[in-house]
Amino acid sequence: MSTAESERERLRAFVLALAELLEPSLREAGVWRTSDVRAPPAAPPAEQKAPSLKTGLLSAEDAAEYLGMSKSWVYKAAEFGRLPCVRIGSALRFDPSELQAFVKSQRKSDGSIAR
Repeated sequence: MSTAESERERLRAFVLALAELLEPSLREAGVWRTSDVRAPPAAPPAEQKAPSLKTGLLSAEDAAEYLGMSKSWVYKAAEFGRLPCVRIGSALRFDPSELQAFVKSQRKSDGSIAR
């Protein structure tokens, strides 16, 4: 699921929760029906090519998906030297093995979440 899709799902969940809270009073006023915000049945997910860690360099979008972060975070982390990247012309590319090493380096051995 892409970042945009997950944001839409979170927003939809928020609207539905809000609707359930407000529904009785709004329904009495004839303004609101929960069915108005219910999502249509989900279509089966389109076949998406998941970034493969065996095929060359990844784009910023693929790196963001792999890391579970936004594309803007990936660009900022690369700009500040926190995330290893390769610049090819004006494009940034990411080596999958370096991304794996980055993820491993972020793990805390003591289980703490402090920086």
